[in-house]
Amino acid sequence: RHAVRKFADFLDDPDSHTHGSEFLPFGSVELRGYAVAVHGLSSAEPFGIAELFHDAFASAERHRDRASQSQRRLKGTVAAVAAAFAALLLGAAVEWFQPKPADPGLAEQVQSFRDREPPPGIRLAEKNLPRNRRALAAFHADPGFERLPVSLRDFVEGRLREIDNYREYFARLQTLPCPADARSLEELDRCEGILQGELALPLNYNWDGTEAAQLRDKWLADIPLLRGAEAKWQEWYRGLVNQALALTHAASFEGEWRANANAVAAGAERKPFDADAAIPGSRSLPQPRGEAVTYKVAAEFDRVYQASRDWDFARARLTHLGELADALGLTAASNRVLVIPPAGGMPPSEWIKRIDEACPAPEAWRLANFPQPGRTLLAARLHESIGHGANRVKRILAAKLTADSPEAYRRLADTLEEPAIRDWGRLLTLLLRLDDSHAADPLEELAAFLRTKEFAIDAKGFELTIPLSLRVPPVLPSGKLTIAVTPPTGTAEIIAFEHSGEGVSHGLTTVYQFVPEKPAALSYHPGDGLKLELPVRSGEQRFTLSWADGATMTFHFDRWQREPKLVSASGSEPATGVKLTMLSGSRWPRLPLLLPALSPGK
Repeated sequence: RHAVRKFADFLDDPDSHTHGSEFLPFGSVELRGYAVAVHGLSSAEPFGIAELFHDAFASAERHRDRASQSQRRLKGTVAAVAAAFAALLLGAAVEWFQPKPADPGLAEQVQSFRDREPPPGIRLAEKNLPRNRRALAAFHADPGFERLPVSLRDFVEGRLREIDNYREYFARLQTLPCPADARSLEELDRCEGILQGELALPLNYNWDGTEAAQLRDKWLADIPLLRGAEAKWQEWYRGLVNQALALTHAASFEGEWRANANAVAAGAERKPFDADAAIPGSRSLPQPRGEAVTYKVAAEFDRVYQASRDWDFARARLTHLGELADALGLTAASNRVLVIPPAGGMPPSEWIKRIDEACPAPEAWRLANFPQPGRTLLAARLHESIGHGANRVKRILAAKLTADSPEAYRRLADTLEEPAIRDWGRLLTLLLRLDDSHAADPLEELAAFLRTKEFAIDAKGFELTIPLSLRVPPVLPSGKLTIAVTPPTGTAEIIAFEHSGEGVSHGLTTVYQFVPEKPAALSYHPGDGLKLELPVRSGEQRFTLSWADGATMTFHFDRWQREPKLVSASGSEPATGVKLTMLSGSRWPRLPLLLPALSPGK
């Protein structure tokens, strides 16, 4: 009771409140006191606890119900106030936007507009379209539009939709790559498909005669014209290519070959069409992208472009072939700058100058650029000139050679830098590289060869070809093929090759293969002797095939490449038709092109 009284005094005392009001900031408080004890005075049981909790929960429930009811009342009040305010705003808006009275002449204006409406080609023209749309939009925006008859309202709205749809269609049409933009038949087909598909004229409008319809019709008409012009361009270029190919693959350069080659080149200068001229049938429209298509458009299609590139290649090859044939004297032309006679003529420096003037880019005259059978003719005449030039150089060098000995040949190497000889080397190098772009300078090759003191020989085997007509009965191997290297002083070093398997018939010849008994590596020094021998028989007769002849007595490397002799006890005879071929992988020194033989009388 004392605690309740003291708390009640506190609630009733205004001075104890700091907010300046006699009321509590959270409302009123109903104070009730309970005497409770956790342990009773006379027992261990609690006193008054259950009653306290029961009354507290009941009081809390009543407070929650009062708070919920107050919240609902507050929301209802706010909603009522908002509804009233909205009703006031709506009334004000209706009063403010009340439509003005309709123009009594609107129906007559719309009807007059419809009666005087021109065809689609005029009313949808670019210059008339904005004005017509403004007039229709003004009708639609008139306050009395909704009071018009349905037919007039449908007319105005339909024409406005048509204008919007037409503008959209025309914009899509103008963004489409037109036939003049195509660069292949595939692009032309795609353009045609779009024009006849998604850009076909809509069926619900009559747009015949409009600028969009005219442009679309023109493009559809241009497509087959471009196909035809493209085919004609391609056919013309292919005709030129075929003529050039026929002349390039000719078996001879005599007669009318040069005149025909000139005629093909001259014909190519006369184009079948004026590139800037319009293709017949292609009309021109007075609007953007409505120009007539020209032959130049068709000439830029990919197939025509490729055909023109093929012609450029064929023309260049035919031109260079003609120049090379002229230079080698295979045509009636007077320019024979690659023809080196056996004797006489210009000095080599002048020949080089003439060749540089006739062919600034020597790679264009390479034999590998040209097909058969003409290449064989060119190669034969080129090698003939190379042979004549080489023989002239060898005669010059042979005059300087004092003896057929290693020492004399080494001294000869020191004379190869003389200007006159160097000019011949440059000329022959130029000719050799027309056949082999990697050909070495023959003088440098000769100098290195003459200064070499030891050569390696490593034969992996041979194929021996014996004609059946050599003797009757046929000549057959009867022993081992031997190679003997004999120093000037000392014993011969011999390696042997045994016959492998049976001979294989090739027409009127038989081919035998020989493989080494053991590794067939030899060292050869200039001046050593070198001989190849093979025992053979013809029936009961015994012979020896001997390869013992060569160009010099100092370098015997060419023995095996020459025709051997058939040697018997009674003498020797040429073994005509017998040929020895070295197997792949072999190492055998080769005599340089310009290696001279000793001049007669020395």
